[in-house]
Amino acid sequence: MPGTSEELYDPRFSELNILVVDDAQAMISMIGDLVRCFGFVDIKSASEGQQAFDIVQRNRVDIIICDYLMNGLDGIGLAKQVRTDPTNPKPDIPIIMMTGQADRATIFGARDAGVNEFIVKPFSSIDLYKKLVAVVDNPRTFISVDDFAGPDRRRRGTEFDGGERRKA
Repeated sequence: MPGTSEELYDPRFSELNILVVDDAQAMISMIGDLVRCFGFVDIKSASEGQQAFDIVQRNRVDIIICDYLMNGLDGIGLAKQVRTDPTNPKPDIPIIMMTGQADRATIFGARDAGVNEFIVKPFSSIDLYKKLVAVVDNPRTFISVDDFAGPDRRRRGTEFDGGERRKA
């Protein structure tokens, strides 16, 4: 694993399109600069969720990095819309959610909305790099059932061959 931000360039990222969503322009700029250092070339940005969803509808987007709390459609709303809107051509886009809140309800809310990875602000360039590598190198199976759409929550690679494990 690379040790410094200068060693985090990954040529594979140059082939991927990334969308950064945050209502703080300074955060969009900072994340944009970081992912550019990692090797991303096509970097799109949006200041709220509905604008981001419109970009997803009209462009190839391979990864979304979005803030949890935003004006307008927030990160949870965006994740749910990406996962469940029947007009979205790619509901399985990996979503990395950023937030300054690391409480249980926030993390579980993001997981239940179909977020792939979760990162708590403030974070280092290496932390973000690890999350990007995780969604590229270890994509989880996309699941769409009655009350959930998103990545398989099981990370250990074990297969479950029974019926529904949990009942309401």
